[in-house]
Amino acid sequence: MDVVIRSAEPRDAEQIAMIIAMAFHPELCENMSGGKGIEAVLGMMTRLALRQDSQYSYLNTLICEVDGKVAGGACGYDGKDLKELRKALFADLQEHGLAVPEGLTDETGAGEFYIDSVAVFPEFRGKGIASRLIAAMEQRAAEKGIPATGLLVDTDNPEAERLYTRLGFERVGPKPFLGHTMYHMQKKNVKK
Repeated sequence: MDVVIRSAEPRDAEQIAMIIAMAFHPELCENMSGGKGIEAVLGMMTRLALRQDSQYSYLNTLICEVDGKVAGGACGYDGKDLKELRKALFADLQEHGLAVPEGLTDETGAGEFYIDSVAVFPEFRGKGIASRLIAAMEQRAAEKGIPATGLLVDTDNPEAERLYTRLGFERVGPKPFLGHTMYHMQKKNVKK
């Protein structure tokens, strides 16, 4: 199995959209689309992935390929940039007649490199790909000198929480996000 983790490119936009949608809880997708369904979410995320100023930009995303096929990816950025990066999301929602979803809180902030989304396509799960993607994101955080890496996990996804705990993340508290309760987990970064 030949595994490569690389920086995403604009040509990956549709794959990035699918990765982000997979990382979201179905209830979050429904809230993001204003009830218009997964196709609306995929369209929005594809547009945002193509932008350079979006939290979901290809510039913030790593892609994992297995034997030349996209197996999954992760999107992450400096938490201090969330408010600026989120402007692209708000503009896209407005342009397409969607309201900013209720319950949209700041999921990160300064001092944290935030792994916004990580997902692996079903046929590639169980091969350690998510762990590799998270490690690569932690490396980005360490290179930027950010003291911690954080993420949110659904309270009803104990399997994902076990993975993050095994990788050294700890709960730092509950976090309401788009009307859904999540756990905020964090790991201190080690300079490499």
